[in-house]
Amino acid sequence: MANGELVDSETVDGIELELSYTKNKQARQVFNSLDSQELVYQYSLKVDYNSKSKSFNFYGSIQEFKKNEFSKAIEAFNSILLDASSYDRVEDRDQFADEFGISKPTQVNQVYNACRSTYKDLKELGIKDIRKLQDKTGV
Repeated sequence: MANGELVDSETVDGIELELSYTKNKQARQVFNSLDSQELVYQYSLKVDYNSKSKSFNFYGSIQEFKKNEFSKAIEAFNSILLDASSYDRVEDRDQFADEFGISKPTQVNQVYNACRSTYKDLKELGIKDIRKLQDKTGV
């Protein structure tokens, strides 16, 4: 698969989704909290809504990639919504750390900040009710 190649597209509630292949990486290069040497493949999910556009990274298993099984745009979007709702439903970093069982402060900050950034990006697009939308896209 070529870099930038469109893998899947879908529209849900007027939100246009385009999932494109980006590249392979080692899991530890992507997720600092993992010691895994496993390869993952990276997608870019473009989300268009209200004449605005944002792109998000999404990662899939290299085992699926080798079998020519690729993620769907709706699966990637649901994952993005899950990250955003994880931030939305906690009151602070301590509650976030407790909920996810993360004990290292640097890992808490990294994951919390990533979820917060995703939440803010979706809000900037004009997506108001993330949880309701997540229910509609649940995979």
